[in-house]
Amino acid sequence: MTPQSRVEEKRIDPPYSPPQGDGVSATSIEDEFNDDFWPNVPTKVGKGAARKAYAQARKKATAEAIVAGLAAYRAYEAKRKRQSDYRALHPATWLNGERWTDEIPGDRAAEQAQPKPCACGCGREAKREREGKLWHTDDCWWKTKQQAAPQR
Repeated sequence: MTPQSRVEEKRIDPPYSPPQGDGVSATSIEDEFNDDFWPNVPTKVGKGAARKAYAQARKKATAEAIVAGLAAYRAYEAKRKRQSDYRALHPATWLNGERWTDEIPGDRAAEQAQPKPCACGCGREAKREREGKLWHTDDCWWKTKQQAAPQR
């Protein structure tokens, strides 16, 4: 057998191509990227790298999961823009880091942190605790305490 015939034998087998995520075609992924992902990206830089990263990310997650994670990140980023240490992630970096799975800091705390009303019923937000109750100022606590005391 000659060296050329060995090369020809190897070329007979078709090249291996791994299956795509949930069986979605490449054109469909491209359409998802252009219609659902890219318009919602807050920092529109590096579109080519983001397109490649999106195709890789779709092998790991559904389009809905990625877009939902992007919406949460976008809301978080809108809050962070006001901070001095703000640095936006590039879309490709966000996708390569599987950031759609991140738990956004502060979201749950903000939902649970409802202002607590003052114990005197004045309607103001309580900021201090005294005698197991919340008060907005020490004066409010003192006035309530005086009203509750028996008159002489």
